[in-house]
Amino acid sequence: MYNFKSCFIIGIILILLFGCREMKPQEEKNEAEKKTVIQQTCEIGTIVYDYNPRKAGAKIVRRVDAPKGYYVTRTNGHYYMITADKIIIFDIRYNKMKIIREIPYQLEQLCPNVDKDFLHVMGILQINDKIYFGLYTDIRGLQYDSKRELVISFALADESPRFSGILSLNDDGVQLCYADITADLSDEKYMRQIYYDEISRTLTIFCFTNTRKILCYKYNIQTKSFEKTDEKTFRDYGVSDFIRSIYFTDKYYITQRLHFHFNALLVENYIDILFRGETEIFKTINLFHLGIHYPLLSAFSDDDGNIWLYVREYDSQTKQDKYELLKLKLLE
Repeated sequence: MYNFKSCFIIGIILILLFGCREMKPQEEKNEAEKKTVIQQTCEIGTIVYDYNPRKAGAKIVRRVDAPKGYYVTRTNGHYYMITADKIIIFDIRYNKMKIIREIPYQLEQLCPNVDKDFLHVMGILQINDKIYFGLYTDIRGLQYDSKRELVISFALADESPRFSGILSLNDDGVQLCYADITADLSDEKYMRQIYYDEISRTLTIFCFTNTRKILCYKYNIQTKSFEKTDEKTFRDYGVSDFIRSIYFTDKYYITQRLHFHFNALLVENYIDILFRGETEIFKTINLFHLGIHYPLLSAFSDDDGNIWLYVREYDSQTKQDKYELLKLKLLE
């Protein structure tokens, strides 16, 4: 009986030792924390956030400090940033943001009590003396736990009013209102990204419905309206991969793709780069291996075709979020 008990105990120990790989903690943790790490490691494997350009498929060649905002893109020959209360038009010189103009706006004029923590940006464009930009409220997104070690599941918005619309703002920052161009566009309430190419006068729209669609419109100068020219279904990634955002540039479609474990934990964070009009992926970048923990705020490209990321990361030294613009170089 004694030998049987001994063998049984040894067997249990061996199962616990080799049943899953234990992730080595970077700091001393108490027993409860260790159990949590082991459980996550058993279920989904060790999640590694590091800077490894070879594994990422790209390297960071420039870092530019940026203010807190929702979104950055380049269009109409300038960089545009949208924050909670202003639009910043800027340029990048000597690794710094050079602000050209700031245009204030107050969303509360159209939607009182809007919870700005839930705001997302569709995009921004400028035609003549008017700026058009799209905003919508949605799920808060992905969050870390209290130790900022694991990403936890989605948190739904509270009872604050929902908002979605394309807005227009005079170049001088007055007369914020709903844009009149929405009358020309179909599936307006499902829009999640817009991009306007000033040279070709083409507006590209990504609609997030049961069937994800890309719609193209041409701006008619005479009638001052958009006319639909094309519609196509965007590629399907499958059940476990979630397209969080798609960003348009004059050269690329940049898709942020999140891969989840069945318990809603984020286990992979990618961007897929496609040439405009193509359906095959040109390049995939693993953002965890660029040391990026959070989902992107936005992605865009400059006039030379270089891809940039607008990111938010937590600075453990200052105990605050840090915002940056990251210029990438794609690797073979």
